[in-house]
Amino acid sequence: MINSSETQKSELIRRYVVVGSRRFSNYWWASIILFGGFGFLLTGVSSYLNSDYLPFINSKNILFFPQGLVMCFYGILGLIFSCYLWLTLFWGVGGGFNEFNKKQGIVRIFRWGFPGKNRRIDLSYNIKDIEAIRVEIKEGLNPRRILYIRVKGSTTCFTSSQNSEGKIYSKNSVKNLSTKNTNNVGGVTQNLSLQNKRDIPLTRIGQPTTLEDIEKQGAELAKFLQVSLEMI
Repeated sequence: MINSSETQKSELIRRYVVVGSRRFSNYWWASIILFGGFGFLLTGVSSYLNSDYLPFINSKNILFFPQGLVMCFYGILGLIFSCYLWLTLFWGVGGGFNEFNKKQGIVRIFRWGFPGKNRRIDLSYNIKDIEAIRVEIKEGLNPRRILYIRVKGSTTCFTSSQNSEGKIYSKNSVKNLSTKNTNNVGGVTQNLSLQNKRDIPLTRIGQPTTLEDIEKQGAELAKFLQVSLEMI
């Protein structure tokens, strides 16, 4: 949704391509941290070998202990963190799309995750179960601007994620599983399943977006799905 690189629109289908981790800012910081960590490591190694591997640094003025050792430590940390960032970019973590298909009557939310059983996160909901579009806006030092779809109770969903036994839940198995997941607290049964109303986020928490964009897309989706728009 927000920060999407491509939007496909028609009378019956709306698809919003989500960039995820492959944003320009992530490429920028991954490159800066990579060169910074490499520079720190080379400086520390230069102080140990008493050789100038970097032309603009005089290693004779740097003692290996403690300055050179500390620089090696920070350099290794920087390279490790940079590798992590580049791997998330390579895997496209958080990328995917949100599709609202009136023709098939489904809402599909697809995301790429880290390699493993949750590499492909693919959820589908009946479009008739969508009650509202909710926009959460919180200003301040830690602003939150998130777009949700509210799914009414007793709904089912499809998912490609596997459980601990390696089985893929079907539509019926998810519903049956949810009805068994209950707790009894103080004589009151609390249902912790898919039967409760849920707000499904369409944008990643902390994802940068403008107030105008999120309000515009919220209103556009509410009009397309013919549901109410809630502003919080």
